[in-house]
Amino acid sequence: MLHCLIQAEGNLQGINQLVDCLAVIHHLRTNQRSVFDILSKTIVDWSDYGEDSGYKFANIHRAPVICLDSRGEVSRVNFSQPQRDSVFNVTIEEVEPWYEAMAEFTRLLHDPKYLLEFKLSPGEILTFDNIRLVHGRLGYEGERLLEGGYLDWDLVRSRIRVLRSELNKNHE
Repeated sequence: MLHCLIQAEGNLQGINQLVDCLAVIHHLRTNQRSVFDILSKTIVDWSDYGEDSGYKFANIHRAPVICLDSRGEVSRVNFSQPQRDSVFNVTIEEVEPWYEAMAEFTRLLHDPKYLLEFKLSPGEILTFDNIRLVHGRLGYEGERLLEGGYLDWDLVRSRIRVLRSELNKNHE
């Protein structure tokens, strides 16, 4: 979730961008199978170190850009240039094809047919599935403040099950 507290002045300042990765991945799977295969099979190291509100973290994750479940369905997308680690544990023959595939994926993420652009106003909250959607923004000058927060899907689904159970008990 992104809560807009202060928005930059000017119509083209701080515009949010969302891309439906599942639509892009469907295109790759259907029309550019070699790109899809490379991005769904090549393991990439992802890392994120820092501190947020006094909480220190050191997250390390190894997974392809496109993660598939046991049925071959997309389960998540990993796409964050700042979090892609400098370690790339592949053979020399795999390096160039992977970067070419990643360049094509990135090109499609900027294709207007997959891209939604809009500007949040102060007080508005953007809630989205961070695994399905890739998000970014256009540049801005001046002041802009968005507070971000994350929900763990396991916790959300757990809470839904508990509430359904309690609701069913109250209607018996």
